[in-house]
Amino acid sequence: ELVARLTRSKRRSVVKLTIPEGYNRFQIAERLEKLEVAGARAFLGRTEDAARLRELGVDAPTAEGYLFPATYELFVDSDPDQVLATLVKETKKRLERLTRKHPGRAEALARSDGWGEHQAITLASIIEKEAADSREHGNIASVFFNRLRDPSFLPRRMLQSDATAAYGCLI
Repeated sequence: ELVARLTRSKRRSVVKLTIPEGYNRFQIAERLEKLEVAGARAFLGRTEDAARLRELGVDAPTAEGYLFPATYELFVDSDPDQVLATLVKETKKRLERLTRKHPGRAEALARSDGWGEHQAITLASIIEKEAADSREHGNIASVFFNRLRDPSFLPRRMLQSDATAAYGCLI
């Protein structure tokens, strides 16, 4: 077992990593370390590596929001970079599926509000944290879009969301 871990052999143990919806990268890092998949500090470092994020198609300062909530089978003692790539690739795959299912929507959002993938993912993450129940997502999104688009809503472009304040206290 020790040799398999040290050499990152394909014969080392595999564990199931479940990332619940709404988990942030810090919570994911803790879970990775607890399951002995990757060290928390090393994983968090990779989630902030600008060059690596660009390679993965993440146009953001961190991988926050790009670590898809799902269940993965990962090797113990995995390379944190490979774990990051696996989670980001799942997000990209799901985004591509949504884009195909709703053609033209991303382009319309870009035209109407100047939004790209990162802004949409950020708002989706905030909505996820704000909602007590998934059935609330649509209503919460509507409220946030109204606030963002209303020039009389001050301070401008502020959501006044508990989820954003809580996250700001975390980092």
